Amino acid sequence: MLNRMLDCVLKLSTILGGVVLVFITVSVNYEVVVRYFLNSPTNWVADFTCYGLIYLTFTVAAWVLAKEGHVKIDVLLNCLSEKNQRILNTITSIVGTLLSAVFFWYSLKVTVDAFQSQQMFITGLILPKWPVLMIMPIGTFILVLQFMRRTWTFMKGH
Repeated sequence: MLNRMLDCVLKLSTILGGVVLVFITVSVNYEVVVRYFLNSPTNWVADFTCYGLIYLTFTVAAWVLAKEGHVKIDVLLNCLSEKNQRILNTITSIVGTLLSAVFFWYSLKVTVDAFQSQQMFITGLILPKWPVLMIMPIGTFILVLQFMRRTWTFMKGH
């Protein structure tokens, strides 16, 4: 049951990441057209592209982990027996869980502080910070859950 719920959350967050990627692609192309062909640049594309890249990173990180798609150096891993590979993967998953939990806690603290103190981004546009920052604790919480599931899977030997 919990696995299916996490899979559903991963799928939804990946869809959101895809929507963000399409938005970034379309808006950057729009900026190129209006800047170079119509001589009328926007003041929002650069900002939203930066914010979109933050969203893209944190919406798909856990999904990439679930697919074992993150970059890893497997030279040492391939030299080990299957049992020792499982042990090493379990250890790295525990470390990933702990580091992601620390990042979750810190990003949640920063996001809540930005909300409470009404911090703003003052660039081409003036926007509140918390809507941009809120994807960090959300994404890292999902990443913590996926690392926990990965740890459990390696501990069970699957």
